[in-house]
Amino acid sequence: NEDSKIWLEMAKRIGSFLEELDSLLLKGDSEAAVIRGTIGDIGRIIMANGAEVIDVDTGFDSLRHRNVESDFVPTGTEISETVSPGFVANGQVVKRALVRVNHRREKSNE
Repeated sequence: NEDSKIWLEMAKRIGSFLEELDSLLLKGDSEAAVIRGTIGDIGRIIMANGAEVIDVDTGFDSLRHRNVESDFVPTGTEISETVSPGFVANGQVVKRALVRVNHRREKSNE
């Protein structure tokens, strides 16, 4: 319905904004705590409107995650830390989780 389309478009725009905040967060500026709090506040608003959080995945998926250190990470590489959560609204990723990966091992599919 039209409300779902409006909600999804808004969630995508908010997700893009949060990814910009993630980039600032990585710079280590003294404002990092404020940025982290802002990301958390906006994330709670998104979740209150039905979005799901991406923060407990164990294997890297470029559709759901962005890596802190490099652009290319093989699918399935073990995630060692979620730096900033991602969000899924109406079944679509609107913000990928910002993660650190363990480059030495891939997550087994067991």
